[in-house]
Amino acid sequence: SFLSGIDAVINNNDAKVYVLVGHDEYIAENDLFNMLKKANLTVEEINLINRDEIPADCELLMVLGPDKDLSKEDVAKIEAYLEKGNNAIFVTGYTDTELKNYYKLLERYNIKVEPGYVMDTAPNYYDGEEYLLLPEIIDSDITSQVYNSDVANYVYMPFTKGMTLNNDNNDIITEPIFVTTKYAYTVTNDNMEEPDKSK
Repeated sequence: SFLSGIDAVINNNDAKVYVLVGHDEYIAENDLFNMLKKANLTVEEINLINRDEIPADCELLMVLGPDKDLSKEDVAKIEAYLEKGNNAIFVTGYTDTELKNYYKLLERYNIKVEPGYVMDTAPNYYDGEEYLLLPEIIDSDITSQVYNSDVANYVYMPFTKGMTLNNDNNDIITEPIFVTTKYAYTVTNDNMEEPDKSK
């Protein structure tokens, strides 16, 4: 499904993908980089601290769960890149760090990142523990392979950051691809002891 998401935004098999680094991003180099290269994509890491802008040959920018906030300068460079109609994939991960600038960037695209992580108490929507989510999959170009699978049509999402969508920016259409039930809620270390992640 991850490659389906990439295919949904770029159609050029010889495309160049830049992966942002410098903010303790989650980059499982062996798995991720090999997967992208098998798709005939050229992958390169990019640190914006020593660049004035994102390179013109960037077909897709990937920001993979930073654990340190982006600088305002980094955000400005990404916004300039996106304003040209370019493509990006943004990922959030569970972190105790306040990512004010990164989340503000996402809010511009009608996505609000909620504090803590999500729990869902609805039966069949979690795997053993309520923070090991099995969300509902919304049929789309990105999720079609999983949604229509005869083998396993579910996505496993442990310790997931919650996101809510709004329509503050009417020039942008934002659609979900995974959703929780009405019984879902977010928890933080302030309102609940964090579960044992070793389970």
